[in-house]
Amino acid sequence: MIVRRRWLGCVALLVSSTAWADEPASQPTSEPTSQPESATASEQDVLGVCIAAYEDAQRRRNRGDLIEAREALKVCSRDVCPAIARTDCTGWLAELRVDVPTIVVGARFEGGRDVIDVKVFLDGKPLADRIEGRAVEVNPGVHTLRFELQGREPVEERVSILVGERNRKVIVTIPDPTPPAPAPKPSSGIPTMTYVLGGVGALGLAGFGFLGLTGLSREGDLDDCKPSCASGDVDAVRTRYLAADISLVVGLAALGGATYFYFESRGQGMPERAVVGVGLRAGPSEVGAAIGGAF
Repeated sequence: MIVRRRWLGCVALLVSSTAWADEPASQPTSEPTSQPESATASEQDVLGVCIAAYEDAQRRRNRGDLIEAREALKVCSRDVCPAIARTDCTGWLAELRVDVPTIVVGARFEGGRDVIDVKVFLDGKPLADRIEGRAVEVNPGVHTLRFELQGREPVEERVSILVGERNRKVIVTIPDPTPPAPAPKPSSGIPTMTYVLGGVGALGLAGFGFLGLTGLSREGDLDDCKPSCASGDVDAVRTRYLAADISLVVGLAALGGATYFYFESRGQGMPERAVVGVGLRAGPSEVGAAIGGAF
């Protein structure tokens, strides 16, 4: 739309009518009055406002600033403006009532729940302080909408709004807050359970050695009475061997528990490929144990 230049005829007509009104035939020239001059100045001011609004409305409409153009058209469509201006401005104003697009903004959490207390910005300028579900007028074109919720990362959405588009829905998803990184476990000394279980394990191995050796010794004493040894003496030797085995198992279990608590206290956990081997040796002539591992 090109700015119309039909104001010259209007200005000439207005100036002519003003000049005609300033020449009353019956009044003597010796008593001039300032009223016609004041009226003429006022009319010229009104004319200037109408012309400025008329041309500004067209420029803004050509640029796509329909909301701002509408405000200018409201000025030049007033009754105080010349008829030619009122006619054009009134017609263009009716067109803009249809052309100005509207959008409806919304926000939801990732789970689908609606978010209300979100601030919305359009191209860096505040658009809404909260989500209310009402249509908001915007100019056509490409815009950037920014949604801000306290404690969450802002979300931006770039949209292209068409002339005359009504109730365009722009709904974004607000991400869940990023969970804070877990605080590293404080490095502490060796836990008490490591010492306790280590002590139990040491006692168990010591008991295994003592019981096993005394069992061998008593078994050696039975060599003189074979094969007619008393059953009580034979049972005593077997009891020694059984107690030695139990002591060994308890000792190894306790040492394993001590090892577990030691690694856990440093936040490392047990090695994934820990292999532990245990060997037992107990018999008429010897008793022993062997433990080994690979990590």
